[in-house]
Amino acid sequence: MMTDSPSVDNPIKIKKVIGFVFIAFLIVLGLKSSVITLAAFGILAVYLCAADESESAEALLFFLSFMNIFKTNKESTSLFTYLQLVPIAKILMKRFKELNVLPFVSSMIMLFYSIFMTVFISFQMSALVRFTIEICLLLVYFGTDAYKKLSSRNMTIFYALGVLASSVFGKMNNIFPEIDSYLSLFYVRLDADTVAYRFSGLISNANYYSIEVTVSLASLLILFRRNVIDKLFYVLSIPLIIFGIMSQSKTFIISLVLIFMFFVSYVYTHKNVQNLIMGMVIVVFLLTVLSGVIASFAGTYMTRLLDFAAEDATVSSMTTGRWDIWLYYYEEMMADKFKLFTGHGLEVNAVRIAPHNMFIQSFYSMGIIGTVLIAALLTTYFIHDGNKKDVWFFVGLLIIRLLAANLLFYPNTYYYLMLLFSFIYCFEKDIRSGNTRKEELNGQTV
Repeated sequence: MMTDSPSVDNPIKIKKVIGFVFIAFLIVLGLKSSVITLAAFGILAVYLCAADESESAEALLFFLSFMNIFKTNKESTSLFTYLQLVPIAKILMKRFKELNVLPFVSSMIMLFYSIFMTVFISFQMSALVRFTIEICLLLVYFGTDAYKKLSSRNMTIFYALGVLASSVFGKMNNIFPEIDSYLSLFYVRLDADTVAYRFSGLISNANYYSIEVTVSLASLLILFRRNVIDKLFYVLSIPLIIFGIMSQSKTFIISLVLIFMFFVSYVYTHKNVQNLIMGMVIVVFLLTVLSGVIASFAGTYMTRLLDFAAEDATVSSMTTGRWDIWLYYYEEMMADKFKLFTGHGLEVNAVRIAPHNMFIQSFYSMGIIGTVLIAALLTTYFIHDGNKKDVWFFVGLLIIRLLAANLLFYPNTYYYLMLLFSFIYCFEKDIRSGNTRKEELNGQTV
């Protein structure tokens, strides 16, 4: 049993991890046959029907990274969308009387406003369905006492394992060439005749993939600082960093530097030189073993990062053209004062150009009214007593990533919020699970 203390609440069983990886393999294999995809969906649906609140959250977080390919065909809605309805329905039926008034009322107002926008401004029914499901997911878990069953340790570990598993499967596109048709292939031009393609695992594009890695690393570091995990932090973080670098995202590098500074600050202030040495030894070992692979990405990264130091560098070039897009959206919003308040519709972009900024996306799509309603809704989840130790680091990293991506209607965003809220409200359970930083192995649980 690999545990983080002599007594661990809800230890993670190895056989469950193996089971999840097997189902993940079925999802990937389902790219060749929709029958296999439906079989994987059926197995997961049955599991979620039998699972409790915490097990359901852990399963959803693991399979979140497979959402993009978990479809009967490329154009269909992800089956992951429908899987979420199982725990939502179960928890709602079980805990309906426990619903806290403020989150419930705020959620209903937000959903009614979204329906209004769909009916009278822009008909985006699929966007409405997805948005409704994610709002309800937060409501049933954190608008009731269901959150008391959660373990942020387990949720984070399963989330990181899911990102890693999907990354490994993403490298198997020679065996499963169908994977490439589900991805937006981004590349970096090295010179007039050479381009380097950016890795994105099974996520739709490299930028979104790097966000998944960033959130995983930030979550693991919070657990590490809270003395909930020790060696497992390195076991999961090192491969995540390697995969994240393969995305060749400039924002990921900025996030990684901040994560490393946060890590060093902790081990230095706590005089934990052993952990720092261990981290450095592992990094040096991996750099040596994987030097050839890393070298192939170093050149492309330098090509991208040197944009900052170029003599003719502009704000636009440093933000990969995003600054021009943001100015364009600002002008569009100012041109129509009515829609500045009401919004243009769920998931609506200006002339099919994505804003590449969640805050601009919110004001453009939802308007001032909708943006205020979203902010008010999220505020209601902070009324619980909790421990906010280290979470501002998580929030800060998340904001950095939100400034360069369209994540308002991205389902994963609401799982980032679930992780954030779990760090606040499940702190005491984490402490019980990690009274010491001792980890031992006997092959049954982690």
